[in-house]
Amino acid sequence: MRKLIHAAVLAAAIAVPLTAATAPAMAGNSTQFPVQSPQNLGPAPACLDGSANLIFTVDNGHSHSVTNNNGDWQNSTIEGTWSTDDGTWSGHGETWFGAEGNKQATVLHFAGNGQLTDAAGGKVTIHAEGQWVINANGQVVVLRNIDPNTGAPLVISCH
Repeated sequence: MRKLIHAAVLAAAIAVPLTAATAPAMAGNSTQFPVQSPQNLGPAPACLDGSANLIFTVDNGHSHSVTNNNGDWQNSTIEGTWSTDDGTWSGHGETWFGAEGNKQATVLHFAGNGQLTDAAGGKVTIHAEGQWVINANGQVVVLRNIDPNTGAPLVISCH
């Protein structure tokens, strides 16, 4: 399950170094994420003019997990600061991601939003979401908007 949770983090397109602690059976666990160093996500030409790299810095976040005899559940929320390495764009972003598993299936999911503004007052909103479902036989039965090799979103919409 730990590998699947890590895949959900990648799917959120925020490569933040997180480690998931295993919760004891029949118990819950909650973790506060510390501020992380900036993560360079590369260029976002579909959303932003030019070839500047999009940078995300985690300001804070929470991770909640529960493990019991029927399976386990993990859900995280991260919010932080967006910017570009050329200083043109800056703003705020948040993402929600998690994993649920039992004897029948494992589900990974994510959704993320970002709001950026440039010096001239131009605004862009970025959205990405996806889902990955694996059945009890280890077969992928749903793969919506996720690259199976990297866990990154395949479609990021901009407005």
